[in-house]
Amino acid sequence: MADDKKTQRSCRIPLDERLADREKVPRAGAPAFPIPLWAYVDELVERANSVGASTNRVELIAAWLIASTPSPTTMKQWVETYRGVPVRQVALGSPAAAKSRTFTPRQAGRPPAG
Repeated sequence: MADDKKTQRSCRIPLDERLADREKVPRAGAPAFPIPLWAYVDELVERANSVGASTNRVELIAAWLIASTPSPTTMKQWVETYRGVPVRQVALGSPAAAKSRTFTPRQAGRPPAG
């Protein structure tokens, strides 16, 4: 079987250590979010940093993931909402009357200073 040939990596981790201090498992790439969703995450990072969070995309998304423990039904509702949500909902700062908005994809890593 193909699964038998894959190398499994595991390690024992003390449960009382800070999660943010733990080793990260490298992945081939970031999630393939639609460009407007990445722009939304970038805007949320900017908002958090404007009050002193000094954070980035990965850290903010990780914090968001552990902020609650949703039920399976709640997660199903989230997925159904995501599948039908219009771009407008994540286009922060867009005028209500706007019909479209230009999104410029940004490279991975911290945004340029300025």
